[in-house]
Amino acid sequence: MTPEVIPWMSPCLSQSMSFVLAGIGHPMKFRRGDVIYTSPGLFGNLMYVRSGFVVKALLDPVRDEPLLLSMAGPGALCGNYENLYVRDRMPRRHWCLTSTEVLVVNQELLLKIADQNPEWQHELSGYSSVSSICDRMGMFLNYSGTVEERLGALLLLRKLFKSTLNNRLCSNLACVIDESSRGVKLKRAFEELP
Repeated sequence: MTPEVIPWMSPCLSQSMSFVLAGIGHPMKFRRGDVIYTSPGLFGNLMYVRSGFVVKALLDPVRDEPLLLSMAGPGALCGNYENLYVRDRMPRRHWCLTSTEVLVVNQELLLKIADQNPEWQHELSGYSSVSSICDRMGMFLNYSGTVEERLGALLLLRKLFKSTLNNRLCSNLACVIDESSRGVKLKRAFEELP
């Protein structure tokens, strides 16, 4: 299964892979603003988002500021997923945008289980790449588009992927993108759409 590529959003895993993670993960709850992952570090947890939203930032190693931002919603991975198959030494920080429940998963056990099914192995091995594409699409929209164009992209995403994006997420993204008084008017119009 190939996940949907949506700017700013980490891809969701397939239903069968979600069932596997639910079987081997243990739940943890976090509050809004809690930092749940930083890298590089000695230990890093692989996490599956059950509910809520996690902001994932790739950091500038010199200034410790975000270069790329994306979000992981229900059904997506966060935490140490970049290191599933290839070691990535890029500095990252993940924090909760809302109250969030995640499943902390043993990475080695997940890889052994995924080796038993070629579809799961393919899905996990490509997850980091698809996440990177989503991040870069969001960055492209942020740096090349006006406020109106960025909100227009969110409107289009809302229409195209209604099953993936819910109203609360769209409102959060609109708040992040909102930069001007014209953006406020567009944001209100955006929130009033069915």
